[in-house]
Amino acid sequence: MTLIPHTRQALQARSVPAQAKRLLVAVSGGADSVALLVVLRQLAPRLKLQLKVVHVHHGLRAAEADADARFVRALARRLKLPCVVKRVCVGDVARARGISVEMAARAVRYDVLVDVARRWGARGGAVAIVTAHTADDQAETVMLRLARGAGPRGLAGIPPVRVTHGIRILRPLLGVWRREIAAYLHERRQPWREDGSNTDRAMLRNRVRHDVLPALAAALNPRVAEALVRTAELLREDDACMEDLARTALAEVASADGALDVARLRDRHRAVRRRVIRLWLAENGSDPEHLTFAQVDAVDALAGQSRGAGAVSLDGGERVVRRGGALRAARPAARAKDFAAFLELPGVTQIPEVGIVVCARQGTRILRKRGQVVGALPASVSLSWRKLGRRRLVLRAWRAGDRLSPLGMDGSQKLQDIFVNAKVPAEARHAIPILVCGRDVVWIPGHRLARGWEVCGPGARILEITVARADAVPTV
Repeated sequence: MTLIPHTRQALQARSVPAQAKRLLVAVSGGADSVALLVVLRQLAPRLKLQLKVVHVHHGLRAAEADADARFVRALARRLKLPCVVKRVCVGDVARARGISVEMAARAVRYDVLVDVARRWGARGGAVAIVTAHTADDQAETVMLRLARGAGPRGLAGIPPVRVTHGIRILRPLLGVWRREIAAYLHERRQPWREDGSNTDRAMLRNRVRHDVLPALAAALNPRVAEALVRTAELLREDDACMEDLARTALAEVASADGALDVARLRDRHRAVRRRVIRLWLAENGSDPEHLTFAQVDAVDALAGQSRGAGAVSLDGGERVVRRGGALRAARPAARAKDFAAFLELPGVTQIPEVGIVVCARQGTRILRKRGQVVGALPASVSLSWRKLGRRRLVLRAWRAGDRLSPLGMDGSQKLQDIFVNAKVPAEARHAIPILVCGRDVVWIPGHRLARGWEVCGPGARILEITVARADAVPTV
């Protein structure tokens, strides 16, 4: 396989550059991402692409990670490409969310990539993110999901293209093996960085890579990795077909007010019913990535009852309620209306009653991004530490009478008016976290900072606040 023609064909099959001429390239410094960047740099003039490099420093591996960041910066400079290096303390995120470091690292990588893509796209022109997932990554992913008991969608593995927060993520190297990438780099005498953690057996993926797949190759099939990749491709096609069937079925069993007709739903095949329920729950605000098989199966069983009423509880206080011949999704009432928590400065503050984590640290630059949706998380802001002084910050629910003096505007506004103008439903307003200091509203995530709290002047001490959902963990 020749890497450059393969990558070009993969991009054009995904409507690049027809739909997006700006590509944000995730580069760790490892062989896969270095090869991807070098290949894209060669293709850029012919395809008229604009490239930007993003490297995420996870705050792990100390000097080794610092060297990775320097390597990526130098490579981008040599290729005459702009480069963004973002440092995130993955250990803090993992502890705050109660997840593994491996999962937290994946989460923050996508958070950073989406954030940079949005800011770049705000200047005009569609932006797509490009990652260097390979066929080996695909085989490992399928093996991991098989061990966990995934269904067809999970066993379809890493998709060649995925949309998250409205931004496409492309994987043009999914059909390429690591040995081919290594050969390409050796031929070009292009160095790369080796991540020492890739041999750490404490990480599940590393055990699959170094122990499980070699054992299966020796005992069952020398080409087991290729077989797993082929299985993923076949199941991805089947999954797309089933998804189309489910969307058609959902339109036929859903009423105008969003309820599901139990009798019509029961007439469908069980496999279709499960997919209809997942789609319906997602349309009603449930996170499809966090819906479990048991939850979907419980909703299906509720629909299968001959008659009567009942309910199934989902995560986050959501419920599915049956009344007569219809299923309805019931969003939780505004929980913990009076929640309030003093923030650790610097540090991580967890607010479990509303599923929120707040990270506060000394910033190195002023965050210029302004939120687009009031209350949307994750959201970050830079504050003047001098303005705060010895006072304390509190994250709490909105209260009647709260007002904000928006930066860049005269006077003040009632938060209620801000919510009305932003079309935030009344029942959702108390769930929006508000940052306050004393009686002053400092910031509404996804909206403006208060006047007087902005960072002024070079060398000013910056307090960077990030508010996120505790369970917001992207998948591969």
